[in-house]
Amino acid sequence: MPHAGLELTDERRGLRLVYRATPAETGGRRLEMDWYAQPGRVTVARPHVHPAGGQETWELLAGEAGYRVAREEHNVQAPHEWLIPPDTPHVHPWNVGSGEMHVRQTITVEDPTTEIAEGVARYFETVFALSARGGVDEKGDIRDPLQSAVSIRELLMPGTWLAGPPRWAQSALFAALAAIGRLAGRKAYIPAQPEPASS
Repeated sequence: MPHAGLELTDERRGLRLVYRATPAETGGRRLEMDWYAQPGRVTVARPHVHPAGGQETWELLAGEAGYRVAREEHNVQAPHEWLIPPDTPHVHPWNVGSGEMHVRQTITVEDPTTEIAEGVARYFETVFALSARGGVDEKGDIRDPLQSAVSIRELLMPGTWLAGPPRWAQSALFAALAAIGRLAGRKAYIPAQPEPASS
């Protein structure tokens, strides 16, 4: 389960993720994570959007980063901050420098009962767990389409949608694939570290 202080390393993709604050510690309202990326590496390459009801901010603390908001691509140096407006296609930062990039991602939600922030926290942990097994490509996409559908459907929707395809079509497609995935034994959340044994 994601918690403040949890540190995940993906040597294959040149990434490190540190959870600074999670919904469990903030009443479900905030998720704060520090990403560290080696030169040429990307945090999340897939363009996507978030509906209204929350806010995503980024802060570049060290190094150089590229990122995209709507159709505008930016290359910036630390220190730099930016905000992702609701319903705006965007791509998470990638390292355009020669040293390590350090960015802080903060997600805040208006209604903690939606569990959107918790889903995002679990999704990224799942991606790191799968990547350790070779189940994630260089762009951060889960290779197994059934696993991807189950994780995206249960952990990210309706707080995250792919940029481009109509949401009704995405909802129908992911629902169908996720149903097949669950029948095939796929689970949405995969912990990157073994959960402690219950006493």
